[in-house]
Amino acid sequence: MALVRHWYPSPNYSSGGSNRLLVIHTTEGFTGSNGMYDCAIYFQGNVGASSNVCIDNFHPGHICEGVSRSHNAWTQCNYNSQTAASVEQCAYASWSRSTWLNDKMPLLENVAAWLAEESAYFGIPLTELSSSQSQDGYSKGVTYHSRLGSAGCGHSDPGSGYPLDVVLDMARGGSGGGGGTPPPQGPVAGEDYVIIPGKPGNWLKLTQEFMAADGSKAQMGIGTDGCVYRITKAFSADAGWRGPNKLA
Repeated sequence: MALVRHWYPSPNYSSGGSNRLLVIHTTEGFTGSNGMYDCAIYFQGNVGASSNVCIDNFHPGHICEGVSRSHNAWTQCNYNSQTAASVEQCAYASWSRSTWLNDKMPLLENVAAWLAEESAYFGIPLTELSSSQSQDGYSKGVTYHSRLGSAGCGHSDPGSGYPLDVVLDMARGGSGGGGGTPPPQGPVAGEDYVIIPGKPGNWLKLTQEFMAADGSKAQMGIGTDGCVYRITKAFSADAGWRGPNKLA
């Protein structure tokens, strides 16, 4: 199933280059339930940076696109012109492999689907590149931001725990692949739906908002499994939803 791409055009881009790399990043923030939208809006500002797409853990089958395939996003410094496409995952480089695989599968599935689409479009193989291959100027494949070294901004993302082997297997059509189950379409896709925490692919249609006993925001809704759930907004604006508590 093709990803649904929500267009949030960024003015921060350039043109030309060799288009040989697909580069994976983490945002080091924007991990709340509207993360990919917040990230895309940030890149619309005069910030001197951008990414082709932003992906979070809360919108299976949906991503935000800020720089088109015909342009180069500004997020790999001297390697911008060699990057066919880059993805900002709303995530942290400090996450462990266990965190990625147990708690962030909707995000990984979307990244796998994105890699498959970009590989098909650009003719870039779904092959993991080493640091030396990433920097050699001619090898084609998938790499980390960190593997571009100091000339690539000298960053450490997406971190040593990132399960690229699993993501590439899904991108090649292995078990667990695909873009997940998207919420029903509406005027603003995803506005009235959130992913049920701990239940990848199971969406909650929000029906009622109220204050929880501890003063935090809570929502009730009907899950795609037909059950009634309550979820609670953590105090940190970037923390996303807690729960769920199954009510019926």
